[in-house]
Amino acid sequence: MSGTVGYSLKGLDVEITRALRGLNQDAVVGARVAQGGWEFLEAREEEKREIVEAWHEIIVPILDREGGNGKGKGKGKADINEQGR
Repeated sequence: MSGTVGYSLKGLDVEITRALRGLNQDAVVGARVAQGGWEFLEAREEEKREIVEAWHEIIVPILDREGGNGKGKGKGKADINEQGR
């Protein structure tokens, strides 16, 4: 009998741990995004241009391919630069 209860409690423990781990990961990602935003604002203009160029070379193609840029596919470099400046 105690084995049945213990097994059920272990399943509950695993589910709670998974839920908390997801919350922690979300907090870490949010903190890193915020840190990147602050660092971008404090960067020199040359550094900002390099960041934007790297974004277009690395991230934008991934977002376009997956349709995850929130604006639909095909968001071009000129469109993003105009919004970001």
